[in-house]
Amino acid sequence: MPGRALTRWVAGLLGLIGFAVLAVLVLVHPGSFPLDRWLHRLAVEHRQPVLGLASFVTNFGTGPVLVPLLLLAGIVAARRTGVRWVVLAGVAGLLLGQGVRLLAMVLVDRPRPPMSDWARFASGTSFPSGHSTSAALGYGLMLLLLAPSVHGRARRVLLSIGLVTVAGLVGVSRVVLGVHWPTDVLGGWSLALLLLAVAALLFEKLGLCPDPMPAAPTSSVP
Repeated sequence: MPGRALTRWVAGLLGLIGFAVLAVLVLVHPGSFPLDRWLHRLAVEHRQPVLGLASFVTNFGTGPVLVPLLLLAGIVAARRTGVRWVVLAGVAGLLLGQGVRLLAMVLVDRPRPPMSDWARFASGTSFPSGHSTSAALGYGLMLLLLAPSVHGRARRVLLSIGLVTVAGLVGVSRVVLGVHWPTDVLGGWSLALLLLAVAALLFEKLGLCPDPMPAAPTSSVP
């Protein structure tokens, strides 16, 4: 099995195990865990200096931000591959992921932290965090679509770091705003990792994500 495919299978397996373990723990122990409560209280009591920033950053995990960015990434990928329907590949992946996430939220049905701690209104149940899942999945799909068009290892690394950082900050913002337990965010990241691994394998199968750094040609020695 090629190295990249193996890496994606391993990432998908880690995401599946992480999400399954957290979901089972939440189902067996409804409510919050001691570490959840401690981190939640720590965030709520010390959030005032960064509350405005958290309220702004959390918007980067919403559809009105993610969908246009995914369409732009799809346009770049479509121009590279010459396949027009790729424009909608990222948005389709995000919507399918949302369906899985909503199903998980309904099945687990975990209560959110106390409403008195909320700095922003939130709807639905708590596990997994919707913003965290959407951001990790959305920016991960952008990376899959954009990376093959970015020339140079350093630029691809910077792109990866930038997108991962934004997704991570969205997850942290949900805890700072008091609307999710930390394990909700971890569950969202785990689910997104699983979905991204599946998307990466599918994209590669369809030829949409070729290796941006092909191996150097070998020369024969006379």
